[in-house]
Amino acid sequence: ARARRRSAESARPAEAAVEADAPKRKTVPRAVFRVSSPAEEREFDLRLPSVAGSAPNADIPLHGDHASAYHVRFSPAGDGVTALDLTDSEGMYCADACVVSATLTPGESVRVAGATITLVRAYEA
Repeated sequence: ARARRRSAESARPAEAAVEADAPKRKTVPRAVFRVSSPAEEREFDLRLPSVAGSAPNADIPLHGDHASAYHVRFSPAGDGVTALDLTDSEGMYCADACVVSATLTPGESVRVAGATITLVRAYEA
């Protein structure tokens, strides 16, 4: 029994050394958005950057006459995200003002194409 104990104890420092030498896992910026429209309310947990629009491959689907294929790009910005309007004419609204970009912290929203997109949280995973 004593020999087993020693071998198990001597393996522990070696395991710790292997873990210390292992490459660090790279974190990826992510965000949770709540999208509210007259038709529905949904949440999306996405890698950043992400795009909202009417294109079939948009990360956040937008529907309606005023939705552009790629309407808004969301990028990491500290503890929040930056929303950038990618359109020339359709517009993005933040706090009742038409804006080209806005930095959102959790709980803040932008309105585009009849939908309100609220940042629930930004994190790294």
